[in-house]
Amino acid sequence: MDRWSKEEYEELERQHSILHLCAEYGIYFNPSNKNTQELFLHSLEEEIKPALEYFVKKGGHETNSKGEPIIKHPNGFLIGCLRESWWEEKRFGLSEFLIAMSTFMQNRVPKNYE
Repeated sequence: MDRWSKEEYEELERQHSILHLCAEYGIYFNPSNKNTQELFLHSLEEEIKPALEYFVKKGGHETNSKGEPIIKHPNGFLIGCLRESWWEEKRFGLSEFLIAMSTFMQNRVPKNYE
């Protein structure tokens, strides 16, 4: 049996902690699945915990009036949340919207546009 380095063992513990925390929120990942490997690229404290809290905020495992889950695919929701940092969403008012739009247009219109 090969000996594991301290770093390898710590990474395995970190991955276990991530899977365990997700399971506490009722989101179960297969450790050998591609999405699970993507999950392991994220920080537990700085990204995964806020993403799980956002999952709950957006309905988690609640159901709508028809008895259907509000979030139909919790695993996919969590991965999407981590990819796009949804937990950092900011509510825009009119002034923030106008500033964002002016920056958006400036960065996309060619310099030689007339």
